[in-house]
Amino acid sequence: MTTFAAGADLVFNAGSTYTPSVAALGTSSALACYRDHGNSGYGTCNALTGPPSPPYPSASFTDDPHGHGGDGDVFDFRGAHRGTYVLLSTRDLSFAATFEHSEFFTPYSKVHVRGSWITHAFWTIATGRGKLLHVHLDARAPSFNGSVAARVAAVDDVHFAFEPKRSAEQGTLVVSTPTWRTRARVTKGGPHWGQLRMHVEVRPLYDTTTDLVAPHGLLGQTYDGDGIPIHGKRDSYAVLDDGRPTKARKGIGGVITTRAQGEGAIEGTAEMYRVRRPFDTNFSFSRFGAVTPWGARNVSQVRGRA
Repeated sequence: MTTFAAGADLVFNAGSTYTPSVAALGTSSALACYRDHGNSGYGTCNALTGPPSPPYPSASFTDDPHGHGGDGDVFDFRGAHRGTYVLLSTRDLSFAATFEHSEFFTPYSKVHVRGSWITHAFWTIATGRGKLLHVHLDARAPSFNGSVAARVAAVDDVHFAFEPKRSAEQGTLVVSTPTWRTRARVTKGGPHWGQLRMHVEVRPLYDTTTDLVAPHGLLGQTYDGDGIPIHGKRDSYAVLDDGRPTKARKGIGGVITTRAQGEGAIEGTAEMYRVRRPFDTNFSFSRFGAVTPWGARNVSQVRGRA
């Protein structure tokens, strides 16, 4: 195995090296193959590795869904009942989730909340060899390829890891491409014990500012390259739907309906990220299948608080 410095040139000898080819194995490794006079026409392959990529920040939706962006952005997103929205859109990956309305009590203040959870995750992936993959995780019956057992698998350059039910955790699926690691985790754990829901996370495995096609989606757009968090609308639990302060209650109860739809933290409106069918990749800011350069979101149209 040969180690090389970031940005270093890979040099072949003119006149004595023939048919060189280099295939990327990941963000910091590759395989170089060639023929020369000394190998009798059989060819030689060397594994090349560089320094490990630095850890890039994740973006996620958790619980009643609270959004956290790649720059530290914070916002809430209720979604339409059983509406499916694209979370991450790149040239070869579309990651979407379905939101469902639900009613529950907050764990400590015991307020009756009319909110929502994420209950389904959908992946549409174009592999490096041109295959189109569709993957689905259902919070009510978490499994991978029909199995509820732990499993690791790969299709071309796409890798899958499924972790089965364990205590309050109901199942986790990690889907990794050469450039992104995505995860959907089903839980009934704290702070909302007994409430079935899904947490979703995306994490780039490379510097997204170097990509000619910038990511988009509710979470993907937060990797806009400026390093500045843009905070959007968040639901307040301080005032009940009837206008009374939550602290004015004399006991448990009182109703709060969540309403935030990412306003101020996302480009456009929530409806512009919604797709008609789970594996659809086409929405207002879709990057899936892009073949020409496409920049990051228009931050001037995002009117949240920096």
